[in-house]
Amino acid sequence: MRIEIDGVARLAAEKRAAVAQVNGMADQVRRMFITPIIGQEMVYLEKEAEARRYLAEDPEPEDLGAYPFISAEVGVSAVTAQQVAQLYLNLGAQWRVVGSMLENVRLGSIATIEAATTLAQISTAVDAAAAAVGQFQP
Repeated sequence: MRIEIDGVARLAAEKRAAVAQVNGMADQVRRMFITPIIGQEMVYLEKEAEARRYLAEDPEPEDLGAYPFISAEVGVSAVTAQQVAQLYLNLGAQWRVVGSMLENVRLGSIATIEAATTLAQISTAVDAAAAAVGQFQP
């Protein structure tokens, strides 16, 4: 009875470690696409929302007071406000493709790990996750 309990506990511990490893791999891929500083995700979301508002205006706004992120990046990220706004939208679209593919790998791997009944299955799931994550390039 003790051996069986120890085996179950070890399997549970290995699953936790494997899930942490998969999440760490996903984090490394995200860092290739997203600046890893506190709050940056909120900045990206606001930039994209600002770009949508800006590009929806007709005629194009002359006053950038309502668009502080775009205003701050004119001449830095692109030459014009319209180009900055379009850049924000393009980057957001690219991230949605990469982010959704990465979430599929991450969540699928975690589900496989959680369903595993042996240490070998856990190891195989982690190896498969590593191979899939290795396919991502910025």
